[in-house]
Amino acid sequence: MADAQIRRTDVQEQREQWLRKIRMEWYKVIRPLGSWVPWEMVGQVKLDDREVEDFFQPAKKLGWRHVQNCKVVPDRVELLKACLPKQAVVAELGTDKGDFAAMILNFSSPRELNIIDKTLANFRRAAFESAINEGTVRLHESNSVDALSKFPDGYFDWIYIDADHSYEGARGDLEAAQKKVKTGGFLVLNDYVFWSHRELEPYGVVQAVNEFCLANDWELLYLALHPELHNDVVLRKL
Repeated sequence: MADAQIRRTDVQEQREQWLRKIRMEWYKVIRPLGSWVPWEMVGQVKLDDREVEDFFQPAKKLGWRHVQNCKVVPDRVELLKACLPKQAVVAELGTDKGDFAAMILNFSSPRELNIIDKTLANFRRAAFESAINEGTVRLHESNSVDALSKFPDGYFDWIYIDADHSYEGARGDLEAAQKKVKTGGFLVLNDYVFWSHRELEPYGVVQAVNEFCLANDWELLYLALHPELHNDVVLRKL
């Protein structure tokens, strides 16, 4: 037990040392706040006053009309249980192993679930074999935009988007998906977040969603919380 505790302490110290180094480099290279640095780094990180382009691209602000009907729910499972239509025609863009697709099957009982991913190499097909054989689950190994283009307009009751999280990827999926949902249908986006702390990279979902809502007159109907704030949003046409 003592040895294990020492190892955990050593790992934690290594992580903290690494993080301190990364933070100093962060302020030197990214310059997220211009020439300002936290007080504990004054003297260690010296920056000049030159102007640099902001690394981050803030999202556009939504108006009251885009959020006035929005309800907060505990998590995305509650979206399936209480908010999104049951016995529906559904698409999931981006599935990886199929964990959330299994939740859609379990809690939403879709009439048809189209699972779309550019690769199904990680997909646990055996867990869906029965639903595949029954025709409830249909697999599409393809780019999400290309796959959606093969469906008629107004085909889906709702589409769950969890594919490319870059601004360009999320924007492309939104533009393709809006044509494919029925009147009154829903677009649901995973990872409505500005930054992935576990992947150490920026996401573009917030920017793409807000821009889409403003340009196309859609509203945020639900915000589903996540323990690390990788929240889901449900969009509906105003």
